[in-house]
Amino acid sequence: MDDTYEDISAIGPFFGLETHAAPGSPTAPWRPMVELVLGPEVLRKRIDAVRVSLAGMSGRDPDRIEPRVAASVAHLGLVARLLAPTLAVTVARGAEPGWSLETIWWQDELGGPYPVSVPASTPAARGTEPVRALTEAVLAVVPVSPQVLWGNVASAVNSATSMIAAHDPSLSGRAGAEGDRLMAAIPHHRPVTRTGKGFRRLSCCLIYRIALTDERSRPDPGSLCGDCALRR
Repeated sequence: MDDTYEDISAIGPFFGLETHAAPGSPTAPWRPMVELVLGPEVLRKRIDAVRVSLAGMSGRDPDRIEPRVAASVAHLGLVARLLAPTLAVTVARGAEPGWSLETIWWQDELGGPYPVSVPASTPAARGTEPVRALTEAVLAVVPVSPQVLWGNVASAVNSATSMIAAHDPSLSGRAGAEGDRLMAAIPHHRPVTRTGKGFRRLSCCLIYRIALTDERSRPDPGSLCGDCALRR
């Protein structure tokens, strides 16, 4: 395995990577991640599984979990798992890795960061391309605001930046600069939005709605994420 990948795996479970030959494909249970955007079936199945999981955790019937909430939570889990190692590798090497959904393989697991395998060697490319493709695919499958999904991306960028800086304070400047660069390119987000302790996303991931007894009621502050736009 690439030494860089071994180094970043120590940051946390969202940063861990396996590698496979390129061109080539790992064997089952690995699956090509591009399947999530080639058609709605696989992505919809993932969102439905997240919906059932959220229902189980909250003691509710799956029908009580809004599809847009499940879509947002599923999307956040998918993109956060890709953005964390992308950002860490970029900080370590000074260049984005050339991963695409055609070359990334995954294992469709719930309950934590899903396993990811990337090519042992890749051509130069924009490492954020998979995130954009996944975001557009979710928008095509479930009616959910693009501001919500791109807010998920911004939140994931900030979280990854913070974790890298906490793991190795000497990298905080480089991680912050790279995180800010990614943040400035996110659609539906102000270019002035920066990573760091004062980060506040401009939308809500909607997960607070799972705890509502009445859709018209106000959210309990305890059910809001730390960077939520609904926090005062």
